[in-house]
Amino acid sequence: MNRLIKFGRNGVCIGQPISFMKKRDPPKVTTPPVIAGLSTVGSVLTRTAGVWTGATSVTWAWYAGTTLRQSGGATYTVVAGDAGQIVKVTETAVGVGGTTTRDSNGIVIT
Repeated sequence: MNRLIKFGRNGVCIGQPISFMKKRDPPKVTTPPVIAGLSTVGSVLTRTAGVWTGATSVTWAWYAGTTLRQSGGATYTVVAGDAGQIVKVTETAVGVGGTTTRDSNGIVIT
């Protein structure tokens, strides 16, 4: 952390020191996450993780439409309730500059 102190013309400190930190960028995805597999009930979908810069941690969750189906896991087994929905993975990357989310491609379940 740096401190900024303002001085008047006569060299006397004016006001209180001001603390500031360099602004950091949030994480950025260089390769988005991808899921692959058959689009039928009972099939297993597999996630390939995204590649991130500036991330200190990355978590992910499987969704069917807007419904959370599973937190984490490299694979997801499609259930009957997913029929007609788009299944995807959402990755959330956290870094010193903030948080960024990125969706994978979606697979329509038949």
